[in-house]
Amino acid sequence: MLDPTVLIFLTSGLFLGWSLGANDAANVFGTAVGSRMVRFTTAAL
Repeated sequence: MLDPTVLIFLTSGLFLGWSLGANDAANVFGTAVGSRMVRFTTAAL
């Protein structure tokens, strides 16, 4: 059985990794939309 402290650290680490990855993906789409290479509605989907 996992110690509750280890479980909290593991969960927060996974959430942090997921949120940083989502931010990186949004930055890529933001550049494409800003240069009008992709429409906003297309990038939002």
